Amino acid sequence: MKKTSKWVWGAVGLAAILLLLASGSCDTFLLDAGKFMAPVDDRIDDAADIVVLEGIDHIERELVARAAGMVSSGKARRLIVVLTRRAAGETPSANPEAPLLVVQQALGDLGQDETLCKIVWAPFQHPATLTSAKTTMEVLAEEGVRRVILISPGFHARRSYLVYQSLGEPLQIRIHPHASFDGHNHGLDRWWTQYHGVHDFVEQGLKLAYYMVRGYIPLRFSY
Repeated sequence: MKKTSKWVWGAVGLAAILLLLASGSCDTFLLDAGKFMAPVDDRIDDAADIVVLEGIDHIERELVARAAGMVSSGKARRLIVVLTRRAAGETPSANPEAPLLVVQQALGDLGQDETLCKIVWAPFQHPATLTSAKTTMEVLAEEGVRRVILISPGFHARRSYLVYQSLGEPLQIRIHPHASFDGHNHGLDRWWTQYHGVHDFVEQGLKLAYYMVRGYIPLRFSY
């Protein structure tokens, strides 16, 4: 199938979703669609080696608190926060240690060792999520990590999970996705009734389709 045809079908699918949103019906279908885009895998018998928290050039304190809580509760042993440099060789903040201090404070507030956290800076390079994931997986492979809890914001979680999963399989690193709406202007329940929820779902759905069409996510991982 030509790329043009794929985009046509993608547009048809998006139009169908928007029609459902406009009709205000099929609440169960829309909730299931939201859960698909925001996967949570809690099937972990023992503590994961690391919690990976995705960011851009900053991190939401609510997300940091959730990730730190997983370390505190024993769900994971350590925490890595992945941030993206806006320009090559530069950190986006006047104080490049600021994100690390935020994470350390969150761990300290929970009585955890502040050295259990680490910041990984990824280059700002298209495609951003894939580039960030490759940088992170290189670090995890070097450290011998085998099980990871991946915390991603909102409906971005599905695309992020599939990218990390495809990169992790040959390295024998298992990824457990954990979508979080902490710090968001909307939640998972009845997201279709909120402007920010609809915007996030449609935007991330299109980006997921783009990654699949471009082959950034191998076909066998695209579900």
